[in-house]
Amino acid sequence: MSARIAAYLALIGLSILQAVYYSPRLPSVVASHFDGMGRPDGWVSKQEFFIVGAIPMGIVVGLFLSMEAVARAAARLSTFPAPPKPLSAEQVAAKAKIKQLGTKTISNFLFGMGMLTMLLLLVFYQLSIQANLNPAPVLWHPGLVVILFLVSVTGLLVWMGLRMRKLEALLPSRELPAGIWFPAKRWGWGWGPPVRWQGWAFMVIWLAALLAGALALLPGEPTAGRIILLLAFLTAMSAIMIAVCWIKGEKPRWRWGA
Repeated sequence: MSARIAAYLALIGLSILQAVYYSPRLPSVVASHFDGMGRPDGWVSKQEFFIVGAIPMGIVVGLFLSMEAVARAAARLSTFPAPPKPLSAEQVAAKAKIKQLGTKTISNFLFGMGMLTMLLLLVFYQLSIQANLNPAPVLWHPGLVVILFLVSVTGLLVWMGLRMRKLEALLPSRELPAGIWFPAKRWGWGWGPPVRWQGWAFMVIWLAALLAGALALLPGEPTAGRIILLLAFLTAMSAIMIAVCWIKGEKPRWRWGA
C-alpha cells in the first residue's frame, strides 16, 4: 500500500508544482468553469482557483484508498461455505490462492481507477491554467480528454473482467435455486449478470427506460428543479433494479471467491 500512497502523493506534488509555477503568471481573476464548448461561464479569484482545485485531489485519494482498505478487510473477514466433506491441504491452499488473487485484482483495479481519475483532474487543471494565460480564455478540447479517460476506464474494466473470469473458472460450479434470475456475485456483495432469459428481458427493458428517461430530462437549461427531478428519477430506477434483483435473485452476502 505504501507504494500506492507514494504514487498518489507524487501526483498531488505535481499539482502543487503547477500552482507554484503558474500562480505568478495568472491574472487576479480567472475562469474557474467552462461550458461544453470550452467557453468560460464562471469566475473566481486566483487564490480560490488554486484552493478549490486542490480539494478534488484529496477527495479522490481518500476515496480510493478507503475502497482498497474495505476490499482487503472484506477479503479477510469473508469465509468459504462449509464443504460437504473435509478439504485436503492442497484444496485449502488453492482456495486461499484464489481469494488472494481476487483481492489483488480488485485492489489493482481500484488503484488504476484512482490514478486515472487523478490524471484526469491534473489534465483539466493544466488546461484551465493554460486557458487563463490567454486574454480570452478557452478550454482546449475538453471532450477529447473525457473520451480518452472513458476509453482508459473501459480498458481497465475489460482487464479486470478477464482476470476475474479466469479466477471464477477455477471455482467449483454452484447449483442455483429454481426461479433465480440473478446469481449472487462471487466477489463482493450484490448480483451478477442474469442466468435466465427473464432476467435479460428485464435488463433490456430497464436500460431502455433509463435511457429514455435520461434523454427526456437532460436537454434544456440545468435548473435546480430539473436536476432534482433527474436525481429522483435515477434514484427510483436504482431502487427498481435492487428490488427486482432482491426478489428474483440469489440472496446476496459478502463473498470472496465463494
